Amino acid sequence: MTKTANADTLVVMRHATVTIGLLAGLLLLDLFLNAAAVDPRAAVVTLLRPSIDLLVIGALLLGAAQAGAGGPGRSGGANISHRIIRGIVCLYVVGIAVHILARRFGLSTVVTLIGAGGAALAAGWALLVLGAAAVAVLAWIASGLVTRGFSAVLARSIFLLVLALLAVIHVLTGNRVFSSSEIPRIVREITVIFRQG
Repeated sequence: MTKTANADTLVVMRHATVTIGLLAGLLLLDLFLNAAAVDPRAAVVTLLRPSIDLLVIGALLLGAAQAGAGGPGRSGGANISHRIIRGIVCLYVVGIAVHILARRFGLSTVVTLIGAGGAALAAGWALLVLGAAAVAVLAWIASGLVTRGFSAVLARSIFLLVLALLAVIHVLTGNRVFSSSEIPRIVREITVIFRQG
């Protein structure tokens, strides 16, 4: 009886840990997407407002979890698919953060802040690259937490249910739940560049 109770307790604790990891991963990814665009004069809660981009990332990671996290009995192909999807998520997060920062401040700000000297300029760009790499690593860790959480069928079902409810509320409140995606802006800017070229 004691062994059964201990086993049940361990299962509950494992599920709780995975669920907390799932929520922490989603929160981290949300912060990465919002931090670059946050207005210092706005309320702190705006930093936590979910965006359409977070939904895209959630959908990708849901697919990654279903592709398999490389656990026992998983095929190598599923494990590769899982890693590729997580890599795409990391690029997505870094790309959006860099695009928002470039739109807000301009990449020439680096030159303005540290000067146009060769060594200083190189150091500034190196810091930017290191910052982007750090965000990518943290996004990789966060995406791992999310896919691990989504490996449970119940967690996936609850996520989809909550998502459906939020989508309905988003429509009923006049698009006030989710902030807009950066992807249309990026596509427009790329289109403009090609037309000018």
